[in-house]
Amino acid sequence: MTPYQMHGYEESYHDAKERVSEFLLNSGNANMQMMILTAEAQDALYQGDNEAAVGQIDEALQLTRQSLLNLLATTELATMRAGMYDILRQAGEQSRAIEGLAALVTQFPGHALAHLRLAQAYFEMGDRSKSREFLDIALGIWQDADATYVYFLEAMALQEQLASEA
Repeated sequence: MTPYQMHGYEESYHDAKERVSEFLLNSGNANMQMMILTAEAQDALYQGDNEAAVGQIDEALQLTRQSLLNLLATTELATMRAGMYDILRQAGEQSRAIEGLAALVTQFPGHALAHLRLAQAYFEMGDRSKSREFLDIALGIWQDADATYVYFLEAMALQEQLASEA
């Protein structure tokens, strides 16, 4: 669940995405186009259109492979890709999300958000052992995180779900 969903702001997200998209589309920058496609994919999920979300993420992922600027900003790219794979996960493409996130955590082993997203995907696939494994890594990285950090809260919620099943 995204922070927008937690607070019931899906409509606000849609409106903001529309305004920002129009502005960024005029930039002609591949990074901006990638951000727009990701936002549109998230919006499509809110609208229940998983097929559109997957199509937009496929296009955004293709842009990440082509952008020289993204190669220079690998940490930000990793965060953006983790978000993209999470949209695939939310759209029911857990296997694709797991494949992409597994590659991401191999390349960036200290990327806690990618570990969390991988744990969530494994949880949804029913693999509690793998889910715990990657959740423990994320929580280890976030051991000094602020208790109100939204992704830390997501990790704690997953930890509670796993504990309740044990």
